[in-house]
Amino acid sequence: MTEEVILGKRRLGFPIGLLRVQSKDRNLYEKFQFPKLKVNLPKMKNYLRLVAVVAVLALAPSAVHAQTTASQTFTMVVPSSISISAPAAVSLTHDQTDNPQAFPVQTWTVRGNARNGMTVSFASDSFVNPADTTFKRNAKLDLALKSSNGTGAWNVTVPSSTSTGTTPATVTATTTGVGRASLDLVVSFLTEDFSSFVAGTYTTTVVGTVVANP
Repeated sequence: MTEEVILGKRRLGFPIGLLRVQSKDRNLYEKFQFPKLKVNLPKMKNYLRLVAVVAVLALAPSAVHAQTTASQTFTMVVPSSISISAPAAVSLTHDQTDNPQAFPVQTWTVRGNARNGMTVSFASDSFVNPADTTFKRNAKLDLALKSSNGTGAWNVTVPSSTSTGTTPATVTATTTGVGRASLDLVVSFLTEDFSSFVAGTYTTTVVGTVVANP
């Protein structure tokens, strides 16, 4: 006598089937059926999800490697800047001779970070008597480099100049790179003949200008 087990499958994969016991002479036949299984579908779905998660974790690497280095970038933005600073106003009393009257040395400060350097100029018209502008005396400018620092090399390109009544006196200096300089400026009142002009105050204004080199 032989035994044959026939198993069917439902959608959820739980076997229910028939067990047939069959004799060789086909005279004996008994039919057995497995009892039906009662399945709680929501619980079974949760169970299957849990099994899936466990499987994923089982396949994942056993060691988790944490980040051991990190970096952060800091950026400083440096604006372009050039400037010039003038000393305070100064006055002088004439010594009543025919000699030029030189004012004390005045130190101007120039600074800038232009890559190609800067050019600075100082200009002055003649001295004029405000009470009577027909009386004038020429002004003389003398420029010298006192000190400097930075990568640029400073050079006084026009060290001396004298106004002519219609043309201002102009002196200049330049640098090849970034840096700072102290420039000494001497302004002189050219008397020529002390008795040839009226008494009173005579004034002139020196204008300093700095520009970045192209």
